[in-house]
Amino acid sequence: MNVIQAGLEKVQETEFIFDERGGFEARNAYIFWTNFRGEANQFGNSARNFNLAITPELGKILLEKGWRVRERLSDMNDPESEALFFINIKVNMNSAYPPIISLYSEFKGKRTKRALEIESIGELDRIDIAQCDFAVNAYESPQFPGKISGYLQKLSAIQVPDIEFGGKYDDWLDEEDDCMANGTCSLEYMKEHNLV
Repeated sequence: MNVIQAGLEKVQETEFIFDERGGFEARNAYIFWTNFRGEANQFGNSARNFNLAITPELGKILLEKGWRVRERLSDMNDPESEALFFINIKVNMNSAYPPIISLYSEFKGKRTKRALEIESIGELDRIDIAQCDFAVNAYESPQFPGKISGYLQKLSAIQVPDIEFGGKYDDWLDEEDDCMANGTCSLEYMKEHNLV
């Protein structure tokens, strides 16, 4: 299943809740074509951002409010195929009030929550996200009146669990754990790995 087809399916489960300032919460959202790392694209734009799948009905509402709404056909060779509507959300990590981003993971039954900062937010580009919820602020630039941009305020993402290979490698220790457990680490090894 390609990104557009996945978006068409998953957007049906997304709930949008608007606030009085024009921003909104997206619960159980589908995000795609992410650039949390801020890598430059073919045009030299290195802005951190991602795309949010929205329903056609919401697309019409946002378009009337001044948002830039895009659409992409699920089959580029078939002009009659269903289109996915989406908007781009900006992620300004250099703001005085950067977005609060939390990544939830589970491995071997242990659940963890980590705050992602400017140095680690790029992880969201490499992992599979099982579910995410976030809040967006609406911003109208004085230079472009009537044009609305969405800026990420808060994001919580649950990572798809890593493959565990059925526990096949669970009993193997890495070199550091092995020598620490057995008390066989040399002083040179301990200094080299900042263990003393």
